[in-house]
Amino acid sequence: MVAFIYWGRRGFSRFVLEAAAATQEVGINAYFSVSKNNECFSEFRQLGDRLFAIETFNSAASALLGLRHIRELQRGLVAWLTERRVSLVVNLMPHVWTPFIGRALQANGIRYAAVMHDSRPHAGDPTGLIHRWLLTDAKQADTVVTLSGFVRNELIKSYGFQAERVRTVFLPDLTFPGARPGTGIKVKTRDARRPLRILYFGRLMRYKGLPLFLDAMDILAAGNVPIEISVCGEGNLAGSAERLAKLGAVVINKWLSDAEIGQLMASHDAIVLTHTEASQSGVISAALGAGLPVVTTPVGALQEQVQSRGVGLVASGVDARSVADCVRRLTLDHALYARLSARIGLSPSFSMAHFLRELLASVDPGHNAVGFTTEPANEIANPVAAA
Repeated sequence: MVAFIYWGRRGFSRFVLEAAAATQEVGINAYFSVSKNNECFSEFRQLGDRLFAIETFNSAASALLGLRHIRELQRGLVAWLTERRVSLVVNLMPHVWTPFIGRALQANGIRYAAVMHDSRPHAGDPTGLIHRWLLTDAKQADTVVTLSGFVRNELIKSYGFQAERVRTVFLPDLTFPGARPGTGIKVKTRDARRPLRILYFGRLMRYKGLPLFLDAMDILAAGNVPIEISVCGEGNLAGSAERLAKLGAVVINKWLSDAEIGQLMASHDAIVLTHTEASQSGVISAALGAGLPVVTTPVGALQEQVQSRGVGLVASGVDARSVADCVRRLTLDHALYARLSARIGLSPSFSMAHFLRELLASVDPGHNAVGFTTEPANEIANPVAAA
């Protein structure tokens, strides 16, 4: 028996909900432990007796106060897992409390695997303040799982992790409610008579490169390239509001619900990421789940996500001109857009069910791991090679 843990409040909930739904397709009766403070907790209730819900916190102060109950939480979780004969626990995302549970599980004969999303803190991301503490999860785990080859290599080279303990599993596509225009439609099409509708989406943090995005859009606007821009997500717009207004951009500056994200994906033609640094990106997973081609900068594992499937264009550099060149090609070359869209629709192996199979094969010695490749699918993944 296997159990999955996700104690976060928001940001990764859709992933865990899709994983829970996919367990039936995979043929496992998995258990889940989530926080009652989670934004989607009402949806997790449908798990019934497969759910172990805990009270976490809504602020830094309550997080510290809650440490008084860690031993009680350890005992309750171990007892619940033992009663259900769970032999493997997979922590899907490190949480400030999860470094306290790994040893307790192992002491009771339960294997512990930790999925590490990041190998280094990101500029402007407050979780960077506790990054080294979160790494404790990985250091005590029986197996560490990363969602990209880039993060795996960083953990080994920069933090001394043993290579045989770190496995890589691809990040699956995510489909938000209403993200696709119709049931069963896999290929995104666009109206060539109208501008390319570009979405910049995600929490507005420094490493996401909003100024770089605006520089690229300014270049396109000056060249009269037909585009429409939306910038959507929670965070500080800083000095970008005036520039966005001049570009005629639609701005939604707040935390978005799953339904709102799905609506955004359905109403746009492409996603543009202008990160100046990165691990892998859940935004790319959401874009591909909606059938949207991706334009990205060549940082972290972003190019790995795109080039491994040939589902977008990777800029030749982390600069506005390179990004603008990719967006221009995607806007004006309708055949290229169609090829990229078709390629997204031809990737069934990037389903959540396949992710779960590969994850379990990676952390359970009784299974054989499924191969993972980061090689470009063909020349259209790289704008330079395709020019």
